[in-house]
Amino acid sequence: MARDEQELREMLGAGWVNIQYIKISTGEKRNCTGTTRLDLIPKSALPNGKGSWKKDGDVRYFDLTVNAWRCLTMANDLEYEPNDFLNNLIRA
Repeated sequence: MARDEQELREMLGAGWVNIQYIKISTGEKRNCTGTTRLDLIPKSALPNGKGSWKKDGDVRYFDLTVNAWRCLTMANDLEYEPNDFLNNLIRA
């Protein structure tokens, strides 16, 4: 697992992360806010144990923008940073 993949997984596990990525099919830049921290995900969207959570090169996360699970391929051109606003709200 690449260092940046591990870093992104750790950030998603700690709270909300702003992610910008290139959609492969269109080449379009997209923005989302995601997490894998289960207490931040709606109960109706919690994992059911039927999927693979970890696959090298792919990062699964819950996307707040569309209220659904998504998967990023680390080979895509992507940038990410913690969402300080939302993370401060969960600390309050």
